[in-house]
Amino acid sequence: MEFVDANELIPIEPSVVRTQVEHFINLLEEKRDSEIPPIRVLKVTDYVLVIDDGHNRAYAFIKMGRSKIPCKLVSLDSIPYYRQKLLQHFIKNILPNRIANGIIGVENLPVDESPDNREERTLIEQKSC
Repeated sequence: MEFVDANELIPIEPSVVRTQVEHFINLLEEKRDSEIPPIRVLKVTDYVLVIDDGHNRAYAFIKMGRSKIPCKLVSLDSIPYYRQKLLQHFIKNILPNRIANGIIGVENLPVDESPDNREERTLIEQKSC
C-alpha cells in the first residue's frame, strides 16, 4: 500500500454516492481507518493515476481534509477483463478531454443522492464491454 497525493487521483466514475461517502466519513471520524480498504489505482504513467475502485472512499478522505490517501497501485492486467476494457476506453477517449478542461479531481465529482446502485452499474459496465 502506498499513500498518494489526493490531487494526483483521476476518477473514472461520473459521480459518488452520498450514502457511501457518509459511511466512510463516519469511519474516519471514529478513527477506524483500518476498516477502509485502500483505493485501487491504475498507474498509467508516473503522473497519471486513475481510480479503478474506491471513488467514494477517496471522496471521503478528501472531504475529511486528508492530503494523502491509502492506495494499492495495480497494473491493467491485474484487474477483471471488463474493467480493463472500460479503463482503456476511458484513458484513450475521455481522459484527454478531462485533462484539457481541468476536470480531473475526485473532489469535482457530483454527489448522487439516489440509493447505492453499485451492483446495477457493474452489470451495465460488464454488458457494455
